Amino acid sequence: MQYLTVFLLLFVALPEQARFNDAMHLFSQCYTETIFTNDVTNNESLPINGLGSIFKPPISGRDSLIIGDAPGETLFISGTYSIPMDIYIINDGVMLLRNADLSIDGNMTLTEYGKFDCDSSQVHFLQHYIYDFNIFIQDSAEFIMKNSSTTFNRFPIGLTSIGNSKLVWKNVYNRDWTTGVVFGDAVDSLDNVNIAGEWLLSDRSITSFKDTDTLLVWFFFPDSSVVDFTYPNGDTVNGFVFDSTLSNVSGVPYHTDINNCHGVMWGMIPLAGSNVTYFW
Repeated sequence: MQYLTVFLLLFVALPEQARFNDAMHLFSQCYTETIFTNDVTNNESLPINGLGSIFKPPISGRDSLIIGDAPGETLFISGTYSIPMDIYIINDGVMLLRNADLSIDGNMTLTEYGKFDCDSSQVHFLQHYIYDFNIFIQDSAEFIMKNSSTTFNRFPIGLTSIGNSKLVWKNVYNRDWTTGVVFGDAVDSLDNVNIAGEWLLSDRSITSFKDTDTLLVWFFFPDSSVVDFTYPNGDTVNGFVFDSTLSNVSGVPYHTDINNCHGVMWGMIPLAGSNVTYFW
């Protein structure tokens, strides 16, 4: 959370758009350097090299595991397994985990209709420093974890949902922090997840958080948005809905709902041109 604190101080002190972009650029260095897909730069609304810049290109000379370069390809994993490289699940490829103990020393990217389907398993991302690896889900890809646990080697990990992608975490026990950014028309659902981490809401995305704890929700307010809002008291939140169907909210295209969640925290990123009034 140290980097989030630095960002907020920069944002409050430098409200002008140009200086805000400079602050975002500085903050992005704590994540990574490059946006992976032109879809982000052309169609999505977060600043370039901003919070969405959390995909790292493959390390030069490093091998990659590609699932889906052959039609109908599925990698099934059960038991203990280690993948010491970046993973790409492309086309209609599927990575299927059942009762697995999987260690990954690299990034994971899902494109086209790629699918990561994990149930009753443990997944370890062997990061070596903060935001070393990232999970990038785009197009109509799906990232599904149920009845499983994760570790990120005691460092926070970056996660981006974009396009028409889908993320489902149900009955997931996280031991480390996640920084998630939701773009485009992505749909992300977290149900009975501990240490949910932080999730930045943007574009036309749909997010749902239920029976989840340790959750920081970032509201991205684009220019021309108008918001006059009061956040719930305390850190236990139930029956919370935020979108432009509310009478005091306009120009915010995304939807989120939060039900029976604990340890909830709030954050905002209003751009120049937005009109935001909030009460705690």
